[in-house]
Parts: sequence; C-alpha cells; structure tokens
Amino acid sequence: MISDEYIKILSDNMSHIQKEYGVTGLCLYGSTARGDNGSGSDVDILVDMPPKIFLMSALKEFLEEILCTSIDLVRRHSRLSVRFLNQISRDGIKLL
Repeated sequence: MISDEYIKILSDNMSHIQKEYGVTGLCLYGSTARGDNGSGSDVDILVDMPPKIFLMSALKEFLEEILCTSIDLVRRHSRLSVRFLNQISRDGIKLL
C-alpha cells in the first residue's frame, strides 16, 4: 500500500483514534512517509498519548487491523533522542 492510502485510512479513523485512545498527535514516519517502503515494510507511527501500556497495545492492534499491516508504534516521551525527533520532523507526515 502506498503512503497516500495509509494517510486516507488514518484520516478517516482519526476521530475514533482521538476519542478511544486519547491520541493528541500522530505522525507517519520512516520508509512509508518517505515513499520508499517495500511490500514487507511495516508502518512507523509516532503518537502523543497517555503513557498507558494497555491503551497503547489496543491502539497498535486497531491500527494493524485498519491498515492491514504490521505497525511500529512509538509514543513521544522525553527520553526519545533529539536526532530521532529531528529526523521525524524532517521526513514525517504529521496527521494530527
């Protein structure tokens, strides 16, 4: 699937993602955002949300269901490296 399709699916489900999981920020990054993902690529997503492991696990499961692929879900927190966050700022696609 190309990034435009992922973006549409995520955008169509954003209200549910916000209400059900408390997400206040969502950014697609990595190979999918750059457009160089292959058929076996996962989808990398950075989220701003409460630090609740069960909520994050449920969100990951929901995202994998609607996107029909493996998700690498990262919650934004203070221990993420500046280099990592700068790369996401440069290459990422902010959806929320």
